[in-house]
Amino acid sequence: MCEGQPISSGRIIFQPFKEGKAKEVGKAALADIDPNGRFELMTNRSGDGAVVGKHTVQVLGRYIEDDSDKAAVAAAKLPCASPENLVVEVKAGQTNSFEIKMGPKRNPQMAGPVDK
Repeated sequence: MCEGQPISSGRIIFQPFKEGKAKEVGKAALADIDPNGRFELMTNRSGDGAVVGKHTVQVLGRYIEDDSDKAAVAAAKLPCASPENLVVEVKAGQTNSFEIKMGPKRNPQMAGPVDK
């Protein structure tokens, strides 16, 4: 959400982090954000979700491909800043639903391309 409105494009990443004496962290989950601001995370295959545990969340702009040469030519700019230090917990045996609140609206002149 950006100032109370869903963002209509981008990519979201849930990165699990190590807690306590855990030996492994797990693979990150990612999803594209649809025009309604919704996303369904995947780790290994579509719709399989994120590993159980705590994750940091990052929201990125999404590259747009030019149909004429199939090259990534521009990055979609997020209207608001990606959340900082946001931690969510994915719980086992239940449907996990998260509303990600973005930071303040960006100055359009300051929003640059996003690395692929």
